[in-house]
Amino acid sequence: MTCEDSHSFVVTDDKKAAVQHSSLQHSNQDQSFINAKGKPVSGRWWKPEKKRFTSIIKDQGLRSSWAAKMERKRELKDQLAMKRSLVEEKKRKKIELVERQKLNIIRREENAKKAEIVQVIKDSRKIKKMKRKQLRYIETRDTSLLKKA
Repeated sequence: MTCEDSHSFVVTDDKKAAVQHSSLQHSNQDQSFINAKGKPVSGRWWKPEKKRFTSIIKDQGLRSSWAAKMERKRELKDQLAMKRSLVEEKKRKKIELVERQKLNIIRREENAKKAEIVQVIKDSRKIKKMKRKQLRYIETRDTSLLKKA
């Protein structure tokens, strides 16, 4: 192999010439990169240098005025108050429902007692003569309430 000029070689084999010619093209294309930073240690000259996150310029984003912030704060406060009032209303309705159910149960028991047909058994011999099915219907009660009514 002899060198005629700085960019080309005289080679007898065609494959070798193609490989050397392509490597020369790559080196010419990235000459500025290699000159600026030097050749990468990995040898991967086609990989760009990665930048760190701190070097990335960030925009300031959307900034709102003080009045807009206060308006937003007031709206959030109103929403929170509305939410609390709805929760309180729901709790109050549930408490009223439970109280109403308790009163209904008490009223139903009182009405059932009023509607009962009561027959006082004074003779205990009648109870001894009764059959089992009749004994199931007998309940002991306080008779002092019946005398007052």
